[in-house]
Amino acid sequence: MVIIKTAFKNRSVLKRKQIQYALTKLDYYKSAIDALYGPGTEKALTNVAKAKGLNINKPEKVFQSVLRA
Repeated sequence: MVIIKTAFKNRSVLKRKQIQYALTKLDYYKSAIDALYGPGTEKALTNVAKAKGLNINKPEKVFQSVLRA
């Protein structure tokens, strides 16, 4: 999970909040939209990747998929 964590932290605060907001709307994320990478964000991103058949080690594809939904 280090790759996706690093990629998430390298995004702007606004982009991280947008990702968390999108995860909330998709019903994968229940925590605060705080732009921080914690267990809730990790679980949500992992579950989205699994559900959509995406490789968690290609975080840009996961992020794009979440933001497009």
